[in-house]
Parts: sequence; structure tokens; C-alpha cells
Amino acid sequence: MEAEALDAINPFPPQGDNPILDSDLYGADGFDMPDPGLLTEKNELYFTAPPQDLRTLTRSQRWQNMNPRARARQLWLLLRTGLHDIVEKEKRAELRVARLTHGLEALRCLEVAAGLRSVAQDPVGGRFVVLDGAGCLHLHREDGWAQEKLPAPIALSGLVTVLGPLGAVGRFVGWGPSGLAILGPDFSLLWLSEPGVGRAPGREPTCCLPVPYPGLLLVAEVGGGLELWKFRSGGRRLVPRGSRMRPTPNLAGPLMRLALGPAPPHRVPRCFAACGSTVLSFDLQAWALLDVRRDLHKTTISDLAYCEGADAMVTASRDSTVKVWEADWQIRMVFVGHTGPVTALAVLPNTTLLVSASQDGTLRTWDLQAAAQVGEVALCYWSQDVLSGRVSRLLAPARPGWPVLSLRASSVELWRVRELYSQLAQLPAPVLHLQAAPALPAPAPCHSAVARPWENKNRYLPVLGYTDGSLSVLEWRSSETVFRTEAHSPGPVTAVASTWNSVVSSGGDLTVKVWRVFPYTEESLSLLRTFSCCHPVVMLCALGTRVTIGFEDQDSATYGLVQFGLGNSQRCDHRPQDDPMDHITGLCCCPTLELYACSSLDCTVRIWTAENRLLRPWPSAATVETWCWHWAPASAWCPIASTCPHPIWLRSCAKRPLMWWMTLHYH
Repeated sequence: MEAEALDAINPFPPQGDNPILDSDLYGADGFDMPDPGLLTEKNELYFTAPPQDLRTLTRSQRWQNMNPRARARQLWLLLRTGLHDIVEKEKRAELRVARLTHGLEALRCLEVAAGLRSVAQDPVGGRFVVLDGAGCLHLHREDGWAQEKLPAPIALSGLVTVLGPLGAVGRFVGWGPSGLAILGPDFSLLWLSEPGVGRAPGREPTCCLPVPYPGLLLVAEVGGGLELWKFRSGGRRLVPRGSRMRPTPNLAGPLMRLALGPAPPHRVPRCFAACGSTVLSFDLQAWALLDVRRDLHKTTISDLAYCEGADAMVTASRDSTVKVWEADWQIRMVFVGHTGPVTALAVLPNTTLLVSASQDGTLRTWDLQAAAQVGEVALCYWSQDVLSGRVSRLLAPARPGWPVLSLRASSVELWRVRELYSQLAQLPAPVLHLQAAPALPAPAPCHSAVARPWENKNRYLPVLGYTDGSLSVLEWRSSETVFRTEAHSPGPVTAVASTWNSVVSSGGDLTVKVWRVFPYTEESLSLLRTFSCCHPVVMLCALGTRVTIGFEDQDSATYGLVQFGLGNSQRCDHRPQDDPMDHITGLCCCPTLELYACSSLDCTVRIWTAENRLLRPWPSAATVETWCWHWAPASAWCPIASTCPHPIWLRSCAKRPLMWWMTLHYH
């Protein structure tokens, strides 16, 4: 009776265990409606309360006729539906295909419907400010999330941030038809230049460059003029310093970009300006033109910056090149990789890395120390038209952990700086194989009394495989051959893997052999088991008592992975549809997680369990040639392991017979 009474007063009765809301009062897409007053953010999950639907519900005649219990039940159904919606979105986000990235990773895209004019980063306030074409200021956190939208106090064409002590009062400097303006941290107008003071009539500022020390502001004007202003009254106003400078009347085109030189106090404060294919150098202390360097590029210089880590100037041009210059403007290196005009560049703080944007639709990362390209990402990540929306500016992170900002005509894109690897050494030949040395089992308990003897036993035994099918064991210090055996004659040795007490090898004779290691005897290797294979083996990887074999036959397009047990365990296979679709380029394991991983020319990285079951294929942005799984060092759990070396041997193509290198712990 109580249930019937409840259904009688409840106009939305439940259906089974999953109550359904009235579709007229609550739409399924209500959570996907962003605030129209803020910039649209792509690739994000929105979870905001649907106030319009709630107001419609509470103002309806049905709601007025409900008793408190029925209203509470309806609100509960509304809340449960909203929670279910956000949980499903989180699940879909977690199941999205993950891509391994290096360098720059796409974080967020902010669309500016009214057009983008300028972006100013405010590291003190933990935000950046977007000035749109309608004269509105959009405040965003450093990760791109919107905070506030407010109108600019005056008509502005651009905005920059003043760093240092002066920024405590006058945080921003803006410019526009009315002249120069100083804005406070709350964007209130503190000072506005008088018409005609310090500049010729009709000479509207085009860009400004704050010089935190010694508190100067460099202003470029329409027509190629330069002005130098000095902050006064603690950053509350500006006064002209020196006369307006017209560098050289025979230069074609306006001043495109301004950049600061080496920072004081070690050197005189200098700045650089790009005009056509010429770079001008100025002494800010004496306010004088120091140098004019012409024809640095074949076409117009689009951007320039100073790299403190490399002590060099970097210029980008529409001739598709990025050039690095010495202090005396002698060329140091030229980066050639872009296939279109380079439109912007930025130097990452406290590094020798720089990022360049081009009309070829890519952002490329260059290392000035290694003199090579170390990263590349496509600008069409958000499905934008690259040709019509070229990047006009690149803003380096204003603080550690901040993203790189790329500015277009109607959008701001945020790129997270990621470094999954850093270069350790430059090798003279291509690397074909990588293998990490297996960890030596630690004694239990691990006391300081046994630390020294255990450290002496932690050594490495090099084993080499030759093209004639033989295996040899070397003495670690002298590299002399102490043992040699015919392993896979008449074919070559194709792969070698190791555990802490055994070696697994494969060869052209279509066999896989397991060898027991006796490092202190005359015969260091003793054959334990032999497996026959139907196809040539190209990769080996041992994990515990199991070995994974990667085999392939390109004539029949056969590529697969099989697991054999080194003891009494059986062979493990997987589904044929889980096999790689092309040449296997890498195979490694993570003992801590008990997982295998393989890479292939089909641009995938596949993760396998110890039972040869595919966990997840990861599409890669590029073809993975070779790799190894690096795990946390053993020093995290064993105090004496911090003194144990963990070298990696590489296989490379040189002017010597083809050999496979591996390492083996023994005690």
C-alpha cells in the first residue's frame, strides 16, 4: 500500500532498478554546454550543473504539485543521472588510445571567437591573459582552465607582462590607438600616455618589450621607429628616455620582432630587432645603434631569440631554415627540416632547446647542444586548417611546469613539455638492438656486513654471438676470449638474451638453445635445452623461467611471438589476430611488472603478460626502431645496490663483423 501511495503522488515512477528522468525536463547533453562567455576548450570533459534544466524542473506545475518526499526522490534521480554521466565520460577517457610522445604533447586548444590579438603570461598571478578582438580580457590558469572574463579598461591592441619588482604595482603594459597604458594586477588603469608625448602623430605602437632590469620598456612603432621608456614611481608611470630612433632609412619593411640579449650584470643590456633579412643590435644603456647585420637569411626573418644556455642568437626565416649565430654573428649551425616557411620560434628556459613553428604544419624541437632535431608534433592535432591558421607567435613557459603557447589568428594552443628520454651519447653508427642487463638477486637480509662481499660478486660476463654461428665468453676486464663453442653453425647467431644464471641464443639453423653459465670453469657454457622453430628468430627476451621468441618470415608475411618455458612449463601461444602486422623491431620485459613489450614497423607497441596474453596495443606516433624497458633502480629497496653498475651494450653497424652484445650477472 505504501508503494502504491508513493507511485500515486510521484509523477515519475521508477522502472525496474534504473529510474529514467523525463527527457523534456532533463536533456542528456546538458553537461556538454560550456559557458558561452568563456573561450571554448576542446578535448576536455565538462561537468557543470545544468541550472537551466533545474530551474525548468522546479518552476513546472508538476513540481508544485509534488510533496517533499516526491521532490527529494526526483532530485536524487537527477543527481544519480549526472553522476552516471560523468563516470561514463571518465571511463571513455581512460579507454582512449594512448600514444607515446616525446618533446611536446598537445594539452588544450582555446578558441577565440572574436579573434586573437595578444597573450600575456603572468607567472606571479599563476595565469595568462588573452586579449581578443572585441576588447575583452580572458583570464586562464596556467593549464588553460578559464577563470574570468572582463572588459579591457581602454581599447588595446596588445598586452605584455612586466616582470620583477615593478610588476607588483603595474603588472601589465598595454598599447593601442590611445598610446601606452599601465594596468594593475586587477587590470585597472594606472597610467595612460598623453597624445603626442614622446612619439610622432600617427605612430601607433606595434609591439613592446619590457626590460625588467634596469626597468625599461622598448616600443616599436608603425613605420619602423623605436622608442625607449623608463618606469618611474615604482612602476606607476612611464617617461621617455632619449629621442625616438629611426635606425636606418634604407631598410625595407617594419620591425617584425624584438628580443633581449644576454642579461646584466655581466654584460651591457642589449636588444635585437628584425627588419626584413637584417638584424639590428641596440645598446639600451647608451640608447645607441651598435650593429647592423644584413642578409642573414635569403628572405624575411620572421622571429629571433637569444638562447642563454648556448650563448647564441637564433633566427627563423620564411626560407624554411633556423640559424644559430655566435656572438660575432658567425654562423654556428643551420637547422634544415621544415618544408615550409618558419613563422615563430621560442627558446625553452634553462635549456638549450628551442621550438619552431612552420607553415608545413609542424612544431619541431631542436637541441642546440646536440645540433639535431629531437622532437616533432603536428599542428593539425585539433583538426584545424594549418594553412589558413598559421602560428604567429610561440611563447616559452614563463615558469617551470608551464606549457608552451602557440598563437594563431583565432586560437591559443597549449603544449605540455615532456622529455621521456635525453641523449646520453652520440654513436658513430645506427643502433639495431638494445638490451638492459638483468638485475642480480639480492641476499636476504641485506645488512652492511655482507655489503662488501656481495658488491665484489656483482660482475658482468660478456657473451658474443658471431656471424659464423659461434658463441664466445670474454673476460670482463681484459676482453680476452675465455671460451668459444659452435652454437648455431652453419647459420649466424641472430639473437642473445640472458637471465641471471643462463643464456638463451637463436641462430640461422632455426633453433633456440638454452645455456647454463659456469663462469669460473674452463667450459663457461653448457647446453641445457634446444627448441626447434619453423621460422627465423629475430628477437629474444627472458623473464624468469620463460623466454619469449619473436619470429618472422617476410616471404609469407608471418610475424609472431611464442613463449617457451626454460623448465617444465609448457609453450604459450596467443590469438593469431594479436600478432604484429610487420617486422618486429624491439622486444623487452619488465621483471617488476612481469610484462613483455614489443614494437613493430606497423607503428604499434604491444604489451603482453607472462602468459603471452595481449593486454593492450599502443599506436605510436612514429615507427619505433628499437627500445628497452627501463625500470626503477634496485637502490630503491636494497641499500647496497646503489653501488652496482647497470651498463647497456649496443649492437651497431660498423666496419667489423656483425656481433650481438649482452651482459650477464653472476656470483
